[in-house]
Amino acid sequence: SVDGVRFIATTIGGFSVGGTLTNSMSRIRRLSPAYSCNPSSITGSLCLSPGKGLFNVAEHTGAAYVNFAGARLSGQLTVSHIGERNFAYDYETWYAQTYDRINRQTGVVYTPVTAPGYNTADLRAALRVNDRTQVFLNMTNLTNSAEGDYTGRRFLPVIGRATMLGVRVTGP
Repeated sequence: SVDGVRFIATTIGGFSVGGTLTNSMSRIRRLSPAYSCNPSSITGSLCLSPGKGLFNVAEHTGAAYVNFAGARLSGQLTVSHIGERNFAYDYETWYAQTYDRINRQTGVVYTPVTAPGYNTADLRAALRVNDRTQVFLNMTNLTNSAEGDYTGRRFLPVIGRATMLGVRVTGP
Protein backbone atom coordinates (compact mmCIF):
# COMPACT_ATOMS: atom_id res chain seq x y z
CA SER A 1 0.00 0.00 0.00
CA VAL A 2 1.11 3.57 -0.60
CA ASP A 3 0.12 6.45 1.63
CA GLY A 4 1.20 9.85 0.45
CA VAL A 5 0.81 13.37 1.69
CA ARG A 6 1.46 16.41 -0.45
CA PHE A 7 2.06 19.81 1.12
CA ILE A 8 1.62 23.00 -0.87
CA ALA A 9 1.71 26.50 0.56
CA THR A 10 0.45 29.60 -1.15
CA THR A 11 2.87 32.01 -2.74
CA ILE A 12 3.95 34.81 -0.42
CA GLY A 13 6.13 37.62 -1.73
CA GLY A 14 7.43 35.57 -4.65
CA PHE A 15 8.19 32.50 -2.50
CA SER A 16 6.36 29.18 -2.59
CA VAL A 17 7.03 26.10 -0.51
CA GLY A 18 5.90 22.54 -1.07
CA GLY A 19 6.74 18.94 -0.53
CA THR A 20 5.67 15.32 -0.33
CA LEU A 21 5.95 12.43 2.10
CA THR A 22 5.31 8.86 1.01
CA ASN A 23 5.11 5.60 2.93
CA SER A 24 5.28 2.56 0.64
CA MET A 25 4.68 -0.63 2.56
CA SER A 26 5.59 -3.52 0.27
CA ARG A 27 4.78 -6.82 1.92
CA ILE A 28 4.03 -10.18 0.34
CA ARG A 29 0.58 -11.22 1.52
CA ARG A 30 0.41 -14.69 0.03
CA LEU A 31 2.09 -16.90 -2.55
CA SER A 32 0.71 -19.32 -5.05
CA PRO A 33 0.47 -22.88 -3.72
CA ALA A 34 2.62 -23.85 -6.72
CA TYR A 35 5.48 -21.54 -5.60
CA SER A 36 8.62 -23.28 -4.43
CA CYS A 37 12.14 -22.14 -3.76
CA ASN A 38 15.12 -24.42 -3.44
CA PRO A 39 17.70 -22.20 -1.75
CA SER A 40 21.33 -22.36 -2.79
CA SER A 41 24.19 -20.02 -1.95
CA ILE A 42 22.97 -17.53 -4.54
CA THR A 43 19.20 -17.95 -4.38
CA GLY A 44 18.64 -18.45 -0.65
CA SER A 45 18.09 -14.79 0.04
CA LEU A 46 15.86 -14.50 -3.04
CA CYS A 47 13.22 -16.89 -1.71
CA LEU A 48 9.91 -15.18 -1.12
CA SER A 49 7.71 -15.63 1.93
CA PRO A 50 4.57 -13.96 3.29
CA GLY A 51 5.39 -10.84 5.30
CA LYS A 52 8.66 -10.23 3.48
CA GLY A 53 9.14 -6.89 1.73
CA LEU A 54 10.02 -6.37 -1.90
CA PHE A 55 13.66 -5.67 -2.74
CA ASN A 56 14.97 -2.16 -3.48
CA VAL A 57 11.76 -0.40 -2.47
CA ALA A 58 12.18 2.41 0.06
CA GLU A 59 9.38 2.49 2.59
CA HIS A 60 9.83 6.19 3.31
CA THR A 61 10.55 8.91 0.77
CA GLY A 62 10.06 12.63 0.81
CA ALA A 63 10.91 15.86 -0.91
CA ALA A 64 10.63 19.55 -0.13
CA TYR A 65 11.20 22.62 -2.23
CA VAL A 66 11.40 26.36 -1.94
CA ASN A 67 10.77 28.40 -5.09
CA PHE A 68 11.37 32.08 -5.65
CA ALA A 69 10.06 33.97 -8.67
CA GLY A 70 10.88 37.64 -8.92
CA ALA A 71 10.79 40.11 -11.79
CA ARG A 72 14.30 39.18 -12.99
CA LEU A 73 15.52 36.47 -10.60
CA SER A 74 14.08 33.01 -10.06
CA GLY A 75 15.34 29.97 -8.22
CA GLN A 76 14.53 26.66 -6.63
CA LEU A 77 16.09 24.60 -3.86
CA THR A 78 14.93 20.97 -3.71
CA VAL A 79 15.80 18.45 -1.00
CA SER A 80 14.87 14.76 -1.36
CA HIS A 81 15.03 11.82 1.03
CA ILE A 82 15.11 8.15 0.05
CA GLY A 83 14.73 5.77 2.98
CA GLU A 84 16.60 2.54 3.56
CA ARG A 85 16.10 -0.33 1.13
CA ASN A 86 16.62 -4.07 1.44
CA PHE A 87 18.54 -6.11 -1.11
CA ALA A 88 18.76 -9.87 -1.53
CA TYR A 89 22.57 -9.72 -1.51
CA ASP A 90 25.53 -7.40 -1.83
CA TYR A 91 25.79 -6.69 -5.56
CA GLU A 92 29.54 -6.22 -5.39
CA THR A 93 29.91 -9.82 -4.19
CA TRP A 94 27.66 -10.98 -7.02
CA TYR A 95 29.61 -9.01 -9.67
CA ALA A 96 32.90 -10.36 -8.38
CA GLN A 97 31.58 -13.93 -8.37
CA THR A 98 29.96 -13.65 -11.80
CA TYR A 99 32.53 -11.67 -13.75
CA ASP A 100 35.86 -12.57 -12.12
CA ARG A 101 37.97 -13.70 -15.09
CA ILE A 102 40.14 -15.99 -13.03
CA ASN A 103 37.13 -17.36 -11.15
CA ARG A 104 38.85 -17.10 -7.78
CA GLN A 105 35.55 -16.56 -5.99
CA THR A 106 34.38 -19.95 -4.73
CA GLY A 107 32.06 -20.79 -1.88
CA VAL A 108 30.73 -17.22 -1.74
CA VAL A 109 27.84 -16.77 0.66
CA TYR A 110 25.19 -14.29 -0.46
CA THR A 111 23.61 -12.52 2.47
CA PRO A 112 20.86 -9.90 2.46
CA VAL A 113 21.94 -6.29 3.02
CA THR A 114 20.15 -3.09 3.98
CA ALA A 115 21.15 0.09 2.16
CA PRO A 116 21.02 3.20 4.35
CA GLY A 117 18.71 6.07 3.51
CA TYR A 118 20.17 9.17 1.94
CA ASN A 119 19.36 12.78 1.07
CA THR A 120 20.05 14.90 -2.00
CA ALA A 121 19.81 18.63 -2.63
CA ASP A 122 19.63 20.46 -5.96
CA LEU A 123 19.74 24.17 -6.72
CA ARG A 124 18.56 26.07 -9.79
CA ALA A 125 18.71 29.81 -10.38
CA ALA A 126 18.16 32.10 -13.35
CA LEU A 127 18.66 35.83 -13.90
CA ARG A 128 16.88 37.55 -16.77
CA VAL A 129 19.34 40.04 -18.26
CA ASN A 130 16.91 41.38 -20.88
CA ASP A 131 13.91 40.14 -22.90
CA ARG A 132 16.09 37.76 -24.92
CA THR A 133 18.91 36.77 -22.55
CA GLN A 134 19.00 34.74 -19.35
CA VAL A 135 21.96 33.57 -17.25
CA PHE A 136 21.35 30.32 -15.37
CA LEU A 137 22.95 28.00 -12.82
CA ASN A 138 21.96 24.37 -12.20
CA MET A 139 23.64 22.34 -9.45
CA THR A 140 22.72 18.73 -8.74
CA ASN A 141 23.98 16.95 -5.64
CA LEU A 142 24.66 20.31 -4.03
CA THR A 143 26.35 18.78 -0.97
CA ASN A 144 28.53 16.49 -3.12
CA SER A 145 27.33 13.52 -1.08
CA ALA A 146 28.80 10.10 -1.85
CA GLU A 147 25.65 8.40 -0.58
CA GLY A 148 23.03 7.32 -3.02
CA ASP A 149 21.77 4.43 -5.05
CA TYR A 150 23.19 1.38 -3.39
CA THR A 151 24.85 -1.42 -5.28
CA GLY A 152 26.72 -3.11 -2.48
CA ARG A 153 29.84 -1.51 -1.16
CA ARG A 154 29.60 1.38 -3.63
CA PHE A 155 30.56 -0.81 -6.59
CA LEU A 156 28.88 1.72 -8.87
CA PRO A 157 29.28 5.06 -7.04
CA VAL A 158 26.83 7.90 -7.47
CA ILE A 159 27.76 10.95 -9.48
CA GLY A 160 29.13 13.81 -7.39
CA ARG A 161 28.14 17.43 -7.67
CA ALA A 162 27.40 18.55 -11.22
CA THR A 163 27.28 22.25 -12.01
CA MET A 164 26.10 23.88 -15.20
CA LEU A 165 26.41 27.60 -15.76
CA GLY A 166 25.11 29.02 -18.98
CA VAL A 167 23.52 31.75 -21.01
CA ARG A 168 20.22 31.21 -22.79
CA VAL A 169 19.48 33.49 -25.74
CA THR A 170 16.15 33.29 -27.56
CA GLY A 171 15.63 34.36 -31.14
CA PRO A 172 13.43 37.20 -32.40
